[in-house]
Amino acid sequence: MPRQSTSLLTIGPRLLSPWADRAWRVSASAQLVSGSGAYWIVTPTLPAQHAVSQAEVSVSAPFPEAVVDSVLFLLAAHFGDNEVENYLVETHNVSLKGGTRELAPFYELADTARDYLASKMSAVVRLGFTRLDDLSLVNDEVVAALLRYGFDVEVYDLTSTPEV
Repeated sequence: MPRQSTSLLTIGPRLLSPWADRAWRVSASAQLVSGSGAYWIVTPTLPAQHAVSQAEVSVSAPFPEAVVDSVLFLLAAHFGDNEVENYLVETHNVSLKGGTRELAPFYELADTARDYLASKMSAVVRLGFTRLDDLSLVNDEVVAALLRYGFDVEVYDLTSTPEV
């Protein structure tokens, strides 16, 4: 199966200025690459907030829960503060090597970890998804789950339209 990007993720600060400005300030972007197994390729703005090795976060299975977990892990690894970093190290999902966060290739988020990471990250980041086709793994269930976790999410669709 050929590999192709099916969704783009834009990540920025949840709020700007004391007036809660809704303008976008992009901190990172990621592409969901689908094929025989899906993964996010993360591209942080420079200088990156944290050095993270392995620019890919895998989606363990093509189910909404796995896509949500991959987004939570991506956010925590790239934007989590020291408390989040310590939590990821404690759960063996991240290791530290020379100040760089190294991602576990087969991370696993327990329910308590999922809730903790969602509460920490939803307070500081805002998400924008651009779905590039009708078959993207970022479907309405994924968006609804992220909204339930408290994330500020915007969705843009570039889907096919029937010919007239």
